Amino acid sequence: FWSADLLQKEIEKVKDFKLAERLQEILAWAQRNNLFIPRRRSLPGFSIGKDGKAILTVHFDGSLYVFLADRYYSQNLEKRASLVGKLNELSIFDLSFSECEKIKEGRSSTGKLEDLSAREFEKLLSVLNEFFFSSEPDY
Repeated sequence: FWSADLLQKEIEKVKDFKLAERLQEILAWAQRNNLFIPRRRSLPGFSIGKDGKAILTVHFDGSLYVFLADRYYSQNLEKRASLVGKLNELSIFDLSFSECEKIKEGRSSTGKLEDLSAREFEKLLSVLNEFFFSSEPDY
């Protein structure tokens, strides 16, 4: 599996400086907030979530995968709707509210981390922070 230490070494190999910087920052954020979930795949990446339940996966090509199926939000579908709405404010997402109920797993971002402006990247971290640490019930 991809531990944080192995991922650090992989980030050093990323040729796109902006992508490497974003991967480093989001990995550090996930670790700082105890939301890092190592992936058990052949390609490097990691997930972000609580109690082993991932909500977002970060791939080293810069794409993101958001888990949207009802079972990931069993106690709070309104929280999912809020997350979808806020992610849609970023240029790399185009998620449909109406599709959420039909989705079996999740959706990939339409763009990549390096496509976000600095302001949008900060907003992504802010949206995740709000999702995981707001006073609303857990997902």
